[in-house]
Amino acid sequence: MAFKFKYVGWQVGISYQCPDRMGLNREYVHGLLERMSNEGMNLISFMMVSHELNDPLHDGYAWPVLNPRLRCYIDEQVLNAQPEHEFLRNEIEYAAGLGFHVQLFTNNFWWNHRKAMIGYPHIAAIHSDDPATGDWHHLAGNKDTWAMACDEAADLLAYYRSSAVSSYGWEMMGVKWSSDHAKAHADTMRNFAAYIRTVRPDIEVWHHGYMKFENGRSPKAYRSAGMDVVFPCIHLVTSENQLVEVFESSEDIPFLLHMDVRDQATANYNIPLKTPEYIEQMGKWISQHLRDNLLGVMFFNQVCASEPNQQAVLRVIERWRKMGLM
Repeated sequence: MAFKFKYVGWQVGISYQCPDRMGLNREYVHGLLERMSNEGMNLISFMMVSHELNDPLHDGYAWPVLNPRLRCYIDEQVLNAQPEHEFLRNEIEYAAGLGFHVQLFTNNFWWNHRKAMIGYPHIAAIHSDDPATGDWHHLAGNKDTWAMACDEAADLLAYYRSSAVSSYGWEMMGVKWSSDHAKAHADTMRNFAAYIRTVRPDIEVWHHGYMKFENGRSPKAYRSAGMDVVFPCIHLVTSENQLVEVFESSEDIPFLLHMDVRDQATANYNIPLKTPEYIEQMGKWISQHLRDNLLGVMFFNQVCASEPNQQAVLRVIERWRKMGLM
């Protein structure tokens, strides 16, 4: 049977890196889904939280939170976070009707400490005991940290409880570097994935990893967690050899490439700005190193990619289509 990508699509921030302080609106998302469908895409990942560390305009949840403890973390100026203006429920149904795999995504264990501690006063940052710490990484082993991570996932999946939601994705791990770092990562991933499945046993659990599959994000760790799909960040991949190393390290784990195509600087995050030439070159390299466990590509972040870069994405997709990959 000829190789075909299972998924190709965008990850888009409902508020993250949006030029508008209110984030996206219904018309934008509806139009995006319509265009994506016409272009042959079938995956949409909605990033449901922002971080002022990397996006000074936005900070917090982008949905109408139900749990009182989590309300301290709502970004109240975001349109979709306001109950009377929430629009994503209908757009999720629309996306599913078009045949999309719909994902909801958050960055569990990575929060603005001064906001998070309002609802979870004993939450513990990894690198600092200072209540005013600028450390965004939080210890999964801390009772309040674990509670907030679980509450966050449960609240999001309760608000968007529709069967049109296909998967939940998350990124951070909440583990301090130490001699047993890899084991702690693997344990946290396994336990958190198990929790998500108690909340929504009907959906897949995806994890956003980093570059190569190693240490706490090894194939063995992902197998132990029963992770459905891993989508490693390849923001820093600039050569064919680096890409091949990511592929080979995956062994047999089902994975999807998380490909950054942004050409606007991200605050406090030094990653190379992407160009149309880079995007097209990556598209060629990917098509030259196909693997049975490579499920496709998730492009990131649609709201922060210029029109030339988005057109480069479409040229890549058209090339893949002509090759029979879509």
